[in-house]
Amino acid sequence: MTQLLAIIGLAAINLTVLSLFVHTLHRIFATGPDDMGEASALLAAILAFIPIVQGARLQTSKIQTLGWHKNGSHKIFLLGLNAAAIVGVLSLWLLALPWLSERNYNKGMSFNEQGKLNKAIEHFNQSIYQHADNPAALLSLAILHEEIKDEEKAKQFYVQVIRHETAPVIALNNLARLYINSNEHDEAIALLLRAQTHLWQTAQPNDTELNLRQGVIAKNLAWAYWTAKDTTLAAQAIREADSALALAGAASNYPEIYCLKAILLPQTQARDLIRACEMGMAEKDINSLDIGLLRQARKHSGD
Repeated sequence: MTQLLAIIGLAAINLTVLSLFVHTLHRIFATGPDDMGEASALLAAILAFIPIVQGARLQTSKIQTLGWHKNGSHKIFLLGLNAAAIVGVLSLWLLALPWLSERNYNKGMSFNEQGKLNKAIEHFNQSIYQHADNPAALLSLAILHEEIKDEEKAKQFYVQVIRHETAPVIALNNLARLYINSNEHDEAIALLLRAQTHLWQTAQPNDTELNLRQGVIAKNLAWAYWTAKDTTLAAQAIREADSALALAGAASNYPEIYCLKAILLPQTQARDLIRACEMGMAEKDINSLDIGLLRQARKHSGD
């Protein structure tokens, strides 16, 4: 029994060394060096110092003692043993991946709260590397890339998030806004209508932010309809947005709604709305889409 355990132990050590090295190289090429990769490399290096040559001699001597070499059974035994060890190591690693993914996601959130966006992105990337189907990490990556003005990467991550039937409304809304920015209004409208449906289906009776979310989606829907030159539906959506944001007491947080009202609701005081839009945009980090909307509103009012 001792002899058998010695052979099994040695095979497991050899396979562990190999798997750790392979995994470490994969991590380095995929996401760069990190704490887990360095720990794997260190452990593999320590295990590599085990005298493999002496181990091979031990395997041979123990197999001869057992008498398996006489009929060639030792080859089948060693092949099966190593195959079983490989399956075992891979199974354990696969079981650990979701836990490691969650660990890196939590570290990413911590760095994000500290304002260390590059470190946060690094850990979110490691999280989805370890568990590709991690919508929370994908959503975080999308939002962060949007914050650092990398809209193409943000789109890529949002697209991965919305593949899920239960994609969060924020992903649908944010991706739609990016589509509006790139003049892909049909795609934007489809996403915003999906977001509205999802919001209505999942609304809770005591949801204090329901009006806010409804208002934001309707505002972007009005924007998308307007870029698609459907002014009738755009005007209807902007009225819904105006009402919902007023109930939420949040209209001033979305100054672009004033520009849209100035364009789409001709009976309103356009110049007052444009001034409100200008003042609101002066207090926020605006993008090219906001600037373009403001110019259109000024042009529409004759300023």
